[in-house]
Amino acid sequence: MDTLSKKQTIVHCLLDLAKGYERKYGYDNFYLQSVELALEYHPNNVVGLMMKSNYYNALWYYVKTQQDNSGGIPDGELERTKEIYLNAKESYDYVKEIGYSDMPEEAYIKWLQSVNKEKSNNKYNTIKQALKVK
Repeated sequence: MDTLSKKQTIVHCLLDLAKGYERKYGYDNFYLQSVELALEYHPNNVVGLMMKSNYYNALWYYVKTQQDNSGGIPDGELERTKEIYLNAKESYDYVKEIGYSDMPEEAYIKWLQSVNKEKSNNKYNTIKQALKVK
């Protein structure tokens, strides 16, 4: 692992902004523009790539649901639907290509236990320091 540069740190802030916006307002152009701007400055940012993939996946699901509810794909919309699907697939495929994989559940549980142990050790040491009388 390596430390983040200032540019990469700002990219993460921009992605946090986009994620907060998405939670409050949903997916829209502002969300996608924010993610794409972040990826412009840090193209292999896995979080940004996943957010872009999630956007296109949600858009495809929305379009597909609308089409299913209206009785099928209207004339001229097939290409757009296909394009949205391919964008989602391409984004997910690229994330896998650069080496991203989900953390195995065993490793996650072990990591979580170590974090909780460290947190409890820090609380104990803080209390111990506070009780020392000089």
